[in-house]
Amino acid sequence: MKCLEKEKLRTEIKNKRKSISANFAKKASVKICNCLKKMICGKIPRVCAFYSSYGEPDIIPFLDSFINSGGKVYLPKWSEESKSYQMLSVRNFGEVLSGRFGIPEPLGGELLSDYNDKFLLWLVPGVVFSISGKRIGYGTGHYDRLLALSSAPKIGIAYEFQILKDVPAEGHDINMDYLITEKKIYKCKLKEIIYE
Repeated sequence: MKCLEKEKLRTEIKNKRKSISANFAKKASVKICNCLKKMICGKIPRVCAFYSSYGEPDIIPFLDSFINSGGKVYLPKWSEESKSYQMLSVRNFGEVLSGRFGIPEPLGGELLSDYNDKFLLWLVPGVVFSISGKRIGYGTGHYDRLLALSSAPKIGIAYEFQILKDVPAEGHDINMDYLITEKKIYKCKLKEIIYE
């Protein structure tokens, strides 16, 4: 039953995201990037992120500035050997190539070895989120398996219309600690992301 509910919500919100104007997406993405800069830059040295695609908010300008200010960014890369995603570092966004599902992946880079590094933060894509941090992804479970490896704080990135009061969740779904939209920052758990 939950699977059917999730699929219905997934389809509804993906269609809504497809219908937004390029102007709205650009303005909202700039606001999200500015919020990320204020919240993260200078406080956290390493970020696991995603390459914005399928109409997701564009966080590449933030990631670019994060790298330029000395931070390290890791993106998912499919491993044929393990049949799963791994996180690899990227030095610039010219070093990516379309990979599995058509999503840009790092060409090379350093493999993330410590998923529980206390100086690490995750920026997480999704289709639908609840204000309490529940997440509905794209239905493959790949991201949940990656996130399950890490106790580091997780921030869901979305447009405000992707945030609902509640969404159905299953045991394998990983909750977010924060959500950032063009309008608000939602603190879903008590986990802090500021390090001394």
